[in-house]
Amino acid sequence: MLDLNVHMLLFIVFIGHFLSVVVFLLYIYLYRIRDFNIQLYVIGKSLQCLTQFLSLVSIDKLGVNLPVIANSILFVGIAIEVYCMIQYNKKENKRLKKQLIILTLLSVFFTVVIGSSSYSRIVIMISMAAFFLYMFYFLVIKKGNSKMQHVIGWIALLFVLVNTSRDVFSFIYGNEWQIYKDITIQLLAGLIWIVVAYTFPLLFLFILIENDNYKLKELNLTKDKFFKIIGHDLKGPIGQMIQLSELMEETYKELKDEKLLLFARSMKESSIRGFKLLENLLTWASSQTGSLSFSPSLINVSELIDENVELLRKQADVKNIHIKLMNIYEGQICIDRNMISGVLRNLLSNAIKFTPVNGELKVFTTIEKGYLIVSVQDSGIGMSKDNYRKLFKLDSTFTTLGTNNEKGTGIGLILCKEFVDRHKGEIWVESELNVGSIFNFKIPLVNADESQKCVKYDD
Repeated sequence: MLDLNVHMLLFIVFIGHFLSVVVFLLYIYLYRIRDFNIQLYVIGKSLQCLTQFLSLVSIDKLGVNLPVIANSILFVGIAIEVYCMIQYNKKENKRLKKQLIILTLLSVFFTVVIGSSSYSRIVIMISMAAFFLYMFYFLVIKKGNSKMQHVIGWIALLFVLVNTSRDVFSFIYGNEWQIYKDITIQLLAGLIWIVVAYTFPLLFLFILIENDNYKLKELNLTKDKFFKIIGHDLKGPIGQMIQLSELMEETYKELKDEKLLLFARSMKESSIRGFKLLENLLTWASSQTGSLSFSPSLINVSELIDENVELLRKQADVKNIHIKLMNIYEGQICIDRNMISGVLRNLLSNAIKFTPVNGELKVFTTIEKGYLIVSVQDSGIGMSKDNYRKLFKLDSTFTTLGTNNEKGTGIGLILCKEFVDRHKGEIWVESELNVGSIFNFKIPLVNADESQKCVKYDD
């Protein structure tokens, strides 16, 4: 009966971990990667590589309890790899981090306590299964993951099924379980170790490349949108001012005061519209290049909302729209004043735009699960589901004329989303056609007596 060469298996796995460390170090160096998650992943793979190296070294030469040391390092390395693969390109999951730390400490503790006894194998098996089941759950069961991440999750589950089945039956039946001695079972268990060692880094590298391609696509969309706005929307108000000025120049002798005043008002409206658009474009361009500063401080919510409502009061008065403030939070929150003011102005301006003459606009706040939710509700034309799903997306922006034929570009809401995202928040809309819309955004709530936490949002 053939037997699997354990030392050869360890050597092959060691080479897999070693190559993955080299490849990722080259990736970081050549592409000047500053992503902490990727750098942490290299540390995790390095620890696993060290584990395999120690396992290949003779115990007698080192004079220490090698399996305990090697397995302890292995658990730390695997925990880091699991964390990086689950967390990559997502918001930080503190609960997951705590759970993996606890699982790692428990695994190391029981490994040290059990030592080299007959129970050590079952402890290692249970710990490994727990780590890989975590990976399967977060990459396959949880939504929002790529196909590559799904593949990693299914391989992790296969690893658990093969090795757990083998070790459990061998522990229960011992030498009586003759299948355990079958070379096919041993080869299958060994091959799954090799598959994990070689495919996990390769698939994770594909995920990084896929993400780089996605970012490149986003940059191209940004560029196309930018030129589209400049070529079409910015040309509108400037062209209108040129036409009005030419008309005034040609007919200035015949113009009466009423007509002259009408021309002046039209030019003023076009100038304001062009200025607002240009202001949004410049702010948006700064956010895309990373040059837009983010300076959070404790700001009184009620004062900030009042300030922005007053700025748009004249715009509302033109349409005789009543702005009603309801249940406004009186405390302080940790925000970048300019960014959140920009969000409020955009939402209020849009609400005024789509509210009919003599209509009503409501602004209210609510507290929910540690977040402050600010809502701006209009009594306007509303939107269908197909249309409001296009909002906040660069590749499918949706704009329409206001109740007085006011024009827009859609860039304002995209800017709002970027500002709210910088605050670790969320923005969304609730709307019904011919009834009205409610635009909401939420940001983490920080009380005045917790001002020291304000810096937690800083980059």
